[in-house]
Amino acid sequence: MACVGQVEPRRSNIKRVKWKGEGKLVIGYFTNWAQYRKRDCKFEMRHVDANLFTHLIYGFAKIDPHDRANPKFELTPFEHNDLGPGGQYQQMNDLKRKFPHLRTLLAVGGWTFNDPPTAWIFTTMAESPENRGHFINH
Repeated sequence: MACVGQVEPRRSNIKRVKWKGEGKLVIGYFTNWAQYRKRDCKFEMRHVDANLFTHLIYGFAKIDPHDRANPKFELTPFEHNDLGPGGQYQQMNDLKRKFPHLRTLLAVGGWTFNDPPTAWIFTTMAESPENRGHFINH
């Protein structure tokens, strides 16, 4: 099975993205599971050419409620290698330092948060000012 698309992107000579039209956004979306693809389909943060984007979204982080009876809603990494020196989050932040024009965002949740046993987390977190506040501050 072949991988669709170009795995090793060509490096552009653009020093900064300059798109025609004020306010134009070019958004890239990096999924953490792309690192587990086989052979030529494997794609890691180091493959991202940040010159091509105004914004880059990393998917995903997750919310750890700790306990459904008394939830605490804390943001936690999704993958074992998201945190730490050389981790996926650090690699994305390194891109931000290298390409100051780049705006970075972290997607929280993902498709698996639509189904049990995690489907209740977003609804419960959003339903009260206290729960939202705890999530925002942690």
